[in-house]
Amino acid sequence: MRTGATVEAPPTPASVPSKKSGVWLSAASLLCVLAWIGHRLVFAQFQGYDDEGYLLVTVQQFLQGLPLYDDVYTQYGPAYYLWQQILHGIVGIPVTHDATRVITLVVWLGCSALAGIPVWLLTRRLLLTAIGTAIAFFHLTQLTFEPGHPQELCLVGVMGAVAFAMWRLVARSRLGISATVVIAALAAVTALTKVNVGGFLLGAMTLGLVTSLRSSPWRNPLVWVLAALALATVPGLMYRDLFRTDIASWVVVVWSGLLAVLLAGSEGADEGAVSEQELIAYVAGVAIVSMSLVVAILAEGTSLRALLEGLFVWPLRLPAVFWRPLPVSVFASAWATLWLAVAVCRRRIVSVQRWMQSISLVFGLMLFLLSITKAYGLLLALAPPVVWPLLRVPSLNARERAARRILAFAAILLALQAYPMPDGTQIVVGTLLFPVIGLVMLADAQRELSNHHVPQTAPRSLGRRVALAALAVVVTAATVVRVQRLYADAVPLRMSGAGAVRVNERDAATYWWLATNLREQCDAFLTAPGLNSLHFWTGIPPVSALNATLWPILFDAAQQERILARATSVERLCVVWDPRGMEVLMKAPDAASGPLVAWLVREFEPQAAFGGWEFRMRRGSRPTHLYQGQWQDDGRLVVDLPQLGNDPIARIAVVDPDARKILIDSADASGLVVSDEEGAKAQIDDPGIDV
Repeated sequence: MRTGATVEAPPTPASVPSKKSGVWLSAASLLCVLAWIGHRLVFAQFQGYDDEGYLLVTVQQFLQGLPLYDDVYTQYGPAYYLWQQILHGIVGIPVTHDATRVITLVVWLGCSALAGIPVWLLTRRLLLTAIGTAIAFFHLTQLTFEPGHPQELCLVGVMGAVAFAMWRLVARSRLGISATVVIAALAAVTALTKVNVGGFLLGAMTLGLVTSLRSSPWRNPLVWVLAALALATVPGLMYRDLFRTDIASWVVVVWSGLLAVLLAGSEGADEGAVSEQELIAYVAGVAIVSMSLVVAILAEGTSLRALLEGLFVWPLRLPAVFWRPLPVSVFASAWATLWLAVAVCRRRIVSVQRWMQSISLVFGLMLFLLSITKAYGLLLALAPPVVWPLLRVPSLNARERAARRILAFAAILLALQAYPMPDGTQIVVGTLLFPVIGLVMLADAQRELSNHHVPQTAPRSLGRRVALAALAVVVTAATVVRVQRLYADAVPLRMSGAGAVRVNERDAATYWWLATNLREQCDAFLTAPGLNSLHFWTGIPPVSALNATLWPILFDAAQQERILARATSVERLCVVWDPRGMEVLMKAPDAASGPLVAWLVREFEPQAAFGGWEFRMRRGSRPTHLYQGQWQDDGRLVVDLPQLGNDPIARIAVVDPDARKILIDSADASGLVVSDEEGAKAQIDDPGIDV
């Protein structure tokens, strides 16, 4: 042995399990911290637009046996409702706000963990995998605004299909027939939950599989046909709005991204990683699972005509009703064209090749920072044309290249779901894969750049790890404190099925005021726009099976007539009316002239208002209003009386309706004090006081 040589002993058998235990313990700790943060976030708010209540009502009515689309109105596919039937009808989870939030939290955590799988498979770095999981978790905080939304099932389908396909290709070296069928099933479920998201996932998986076919005479023709179809589909989906600058720019951005990935992914494509049998199994799996879901929903009573309308006709109306300008400017189209040109020329220009590691490093960092700062609009506009460096690494084998193709195609095509509403969960879910790609690109660039430098010494590596650990502790502590403050500042809603939900005091008072008045004054009620959670909080079922948040602009005359036919026969019918929201909605074409809207305006008048909502009853009604109060620390009960019109108040009684007990009455109690907004005391005597 040469003098000065060193010998490294192989790891002892005991050290390997110890290392694995440490990894699993770290993963469990990370998920526990994220679960705690997620619990605080998902239970600390309730959004006034109440998509949650709309979806809960449709699920409840479906479980009661009403057929989808024929009776129950919904904008979403049958797979979502069959999944809800498993959760609530078979497993026995109650249809409540609390239970829905728990399901959302489980989906949120699970999909965050799935987002870490591609990072691990393509980098083999635990730290980056943990960062990827955490980034995905915070990227998806929008899920807390819409618990129970079908987008959650789409998210499971997308992340499950992408992560599973990549795991089979990278870790198991082959897809396999059975695995391909699983991927097909996830894609089919996604398509029959939201047709657009499922279509984009199917397109991405199909492109990824076909471009990775082993040597076959069918491969090149299929690639060209699918590429042309994908490029034609992009403007085809938005043909009504192609004259808009944002839409035209968006088409250029997506086209540039797809073409750049096709060009970059063509390197090493001759090897292939997918067999013809696996591709056939994928196509057959999609068809079989889709038909099975269709047969299952038809067996529940839905007619074929209504199913086709619900899946394809109704969604086509939405871009005319719901739309916002895309956050994509002409600059984004110029940016996309530039990087497409770089992708085309990089193999021919030596100077470009020399700078590719640095370019990848910058792109990866950009995608990472845009995600953690929640700049979803910039991520949507800038990311698609710069994911192609994911495929530029020359040392990739066929299986790794196939996995990266699937990831790149999925990221670009799924971003299309931001049209026509680049708000809420659409843009969040549509941009989720970009930060994952950013982390992989960072690892690729760092690995290549490090080959030109002297390896770091052990002490420096240890110092870097300690610094990163300290930074993680500080960021985690700051996040925990902020989230706990948000949770503590809210108050429990304490509604039926929503006992753990917390909101600000004003909203709590408003919803209690509405729910209490509805229980005491009404046999049935309508809300405009939809605040369907009140049906769960009051125990009063909906008037009909046609319920939606923005029904005044979604329901046509025939649908409004169906609701009107049921509502006119209710003697004590009430209306919960948002004057500001309805003022905006009634500006839409034909909205104010809708039969139900016109009837509500003509026949009902406000009796009182609180928290931005009006409580309306038929003209000439004389209800007794109940209001929300708040106990003070010194034992006093303060009741906030909203404006009641021109009639003076001669008597005030504070009543506990649940206990059916009068707490205090101005007729026989001297402890009740009335003060105006400036604190001046007022006496309740004949003829009363004006509030």
